[in-house]
Amino acid sequence: MLLIPFTVSAKEKEYEISFPAGFTVAYSPDGMKDAAKILGIDYKDAKDFFEKENLMFFALDKSGVQARLCSYESEFSKTAVDISSLKDTQILSIADKLTDAKNCETVKKNGVKYIVITETLKDSGGNYVSTQYITVKNSKIYQLSFYSQGESKSLLAEDIFDTFVILSTERKNSNFIFIGIAALMAVFAAIIVIMVFKIIRSIKIKEK
Repeated sequence: MLLIPFTVSAKEKEYEISFPAGFTVAYSPDGMKDAAKILGIDYKDAKDFFEKENLMFFALDKSGVQARLCSYESEFSKTAVDISSLKDTQILSIADKLTDAKNCETVKKNGVKYIVITETLKDSGGNYVSTQYITVKNSKIYQLSFYSQGESKSLLAEDIFDTFVILSTERKNSNFIFIGIAALMAVFAAIIVIMVFKIIRSIKIKEK
């Protein structure tokens, strides 16, 4: 048992990402206080937004670039598990399962394939560019979104996306396998000890 290496974690980390200096990042609703000040909105509204959008983080800088990540399960994601092994044409053929957008393309980053949707939109603050990176991995849908003011995608968004890694949960499953093997070995060891004890006792009885 001592030769079997395994670790157990109460909560597996799902992703890694890095942000340039100057970004304010919230990883929970309670962390939206500074973001609310930059956005000029009420703290409670910012917390409600984080929860309503099912975000894993919300990041922004003073230039107006925003980044958000959400993750959720659906019947499709549970069936697909991971789309990165599919061909680009196959991924685009199922894009309607993941987005309503019509103009999609694919990109591969850090071993994961994404459906990419880039749109120039307009609101009360003027024009802005929305870029969505959507994939299915670990039986979940991950959507990394960037928003930048103006009519062209921010280079900051590209830099941040380059650092984004969705971690595989296969290691978690391996841990359970190791634990199961260790448990079986413990059971077998106990059985062997009992058998040896019975054999020794049997021999002593015969000698008498």
